[in-house]
Amino acid sequence: MKLKFLFLFLFIANFCVAQDADSTKSNWDYGIVVGGGICKFNYDDYGNDNTEYFYNHLEQRFANNSNTQYYSNNQQNTFKLANSTACFWVGLQLNKKTDKVIKHLLSIGYNEIKGSYFSSRIISQGETETSVYSTYENVNNNFKLRTFKLLYIFQPTYMHMFLRVGSGFEINNISADRTSNITGEKKYSVTDFPFSIMFGTGGVINFKQFQIIPSYSFFPHMSRWTWEYQLHLSLLYKMNEAFKKREPKCHNW
Repeated sequence: MKLKFLFLFLFIANFCVAQDADSTKSNWDYGIVVGGGICKFNYDDYGNDNTEYFYNHLEQRFANNSNTQYYSNNQQNTFKLANSTACFWVGLQLNKKTDKVIKHLLSIGYNEIKGSYFSSRIISQGETETSVYSTYENVNNNFKLRTFKLLYIFQPTYMHMFLRVGSGFEINNISADRTSNITGEKKYSVTDFPFSIMFGTGGVINFKQFQIIPSYSFFPHMSRWTWEYQLHLSLLYKMNEAFKKREPKCHNW
């Protein structure tokens, strides 16, 4: 009888050791990443009115909403954007333990930028027996662009350096205060969902349970001739290391 109890004790002890080993074993390394930095937004005009994305986008939406019909695109524009602004992001990083090179990130980012423009354009023309007359609309518009980025990022890593290629979509909201000598002062908002791609690089400084990650990212928006640059400093918290410290399942039996 004593021998049976001895075998039973050894069986339970070995089972618990196995359970404890399995409780901290995972096929994946994963961590939570939070970061912030500086975002710079460049806007280019190559002499084509269609490249003035914000101007045309805002004015066309406003015209559609107010049923305003413009007589001519013959206009004079002065367009300004803020030089830089803050940006923030949070994400989840995953990679298989058997693959230390390829990492995957799911991230949500946010930034906003302010700008303004002045425009003078012909909205109607007429003529009398002796002259031709034109009616001009002068517009002052202050706007704010708020952007949320939802991205999947593929990150090949070698030693303490990495490259990033990401894709996803953005939620862009542009709110504007428009003052016109014709229609007066108006407030309006436009939201769209453009496709987004990202290229980047950076480095990793390793600690036992954390990583400090300086990085640089580039977002081209070729459809509207704008370029966005971001310089980040992020912190990764290694969830696997935290879970390894939990108490084993069977030690209190």
